[in-house]
Amino acid sequence: MRLIVAAERRSGVDVGAPVFFRGVQVGEVEKLRLAPDARWVHIGVRIEPGYRALVRRSSKFWNVSGVKIDVGLLGAKADIDSLQSAIGGGIEFATPNELGDPVSDGAVFFLYDKPDPTWKEWAPARSRGFRSHPTRASPVWEWFVLVPPTPLGGGEIGPEFLTTG
Repeated sequence: MRLIVAAERRSGVDVGAPVFFRGVQVGEVEKLRLAPDARWVHIGVRIEPGYRALVRRSSKFWNVSGVKIDVGLLGAKADIDSLQSAIGGGIEFATPNELGDPVSDGAVFFLYDKPDPTWKEWAPARSRGFRSHPTRASPVWEWFVLVPPTPLGGGEIGPEFLTTG
């Protein structure tokens, strides 16, 4: 799935930068360009197929680029989401517990400078399980994620990883 994340400025995000969901890389930045009116930076993002069900119209994206330092009376605290995001920038997103409407390729989201504290608390429910492929000579187990149905249609199944045994 390919999305556009619109930002007021590039703010450290670069091509190849990771896109995270709950701290796990689920995609990457593919391109940067100015919007046609040059008022926004359009960041082209690719989300891996197994994670596309996580992106909903209500999802929120924020910048995790660089190092954030908080200096107080008791010292300084540095917050680095990952070494890669500190060097080449990065984006993280969250989706509310009520999943909301799915999006298609080309959907546009706003890039916030930092997350609202409640966004990091969101944990949309997803069912996990596995199934076998009985037609194969050796057993193959495929983990999958089942996304609950939405008002617009049925749920989705997306592979996470494949193991053989």
